[in-house]
Amino acid sequence: MDKFAEAFKATIAVFHGIIATWLFLEFSDTKVTEFYFVILLVFFTVANIYVWRLLIAVPRRLYAKTVNEGSAAAALPAAGGLAATFYRPGEIIGLTVVAFAVGLCAAYLQNKQVVLRTANLVIDWQRSDARSPFYLMLTHVSTHTMQMLDARTPDAVAAAKGSAYLRVFMKDMKYVYEGYPGWVPGRLDPQEVILTPACRLLYDPNDATKIVAVQPIEGPGAYLNLSLAASIEIIDAQNACRKQP
Repeated sequence: MDKFAEAFKATIAVFHGIIATWLFLEFSDTKVTEFYFVILLVFFTVANIYVWRLLIAVPRRLYAKTVNEGSAAAALPAAGGLAATFYRPGEIIGLTVVAFAVGLCAAYLQNKQVVLRTANLVIDWQRSDARSPFYLMLTHVSTHTMQMLDARTPDAVAAAKGSAYLRVFMKDMKYVYEGYPGWVPGRLDPQEVILTPACRLLYDPNDATKIVAVQPIEGPGAYLNLSLAASIEIIDAQNACRKQP
């Protein structure tokens, strides 16, 4: 019976660890290998238990100190392993809430680069951001915060006002598309984008740098698979496509 109880406790703990791990990966758009997934699962499983135990222990100790009831303090679970936690229905619900909170908080800290910045205080990794340059580009262009990446002179950065367009050169070089990325994917699948509004540019076949025609897309925009793009230019929003009626 004791072995069954211990197995049940371990199963409940791992289940809540899976919840926290899934929320972290989902909301931080983090892609990991099976090995790192197991590490995260162990981390969140242990974190959930000790956060829940802390939430239980602190009020009890404060109450015991206030009313001077040594029995209340003695009734606290010892700071041991899984066996010290009793999984009654109320505790299961509480642990579920903790798993959601821990997973979402960890995703928030990951998105804010807290772990990377803290690590850089200990040792210089020479990494300014954990996200890929491609993802950063799409994010800042779509949110009109391109000044975060713009390394031009201060006057040019101020004039751009954080707005930018993308000019996408397809590999077959038949068409070049230009527009604002109105919808961009997450980090897990960053190869697709919708430009809206968008234009189709035609270049002089004898001069690859000369635009000979700008054709507005007859509709909301253009869907592009960026895995088929030869190159992508980041240009100021005040361009030929934007000036079209």
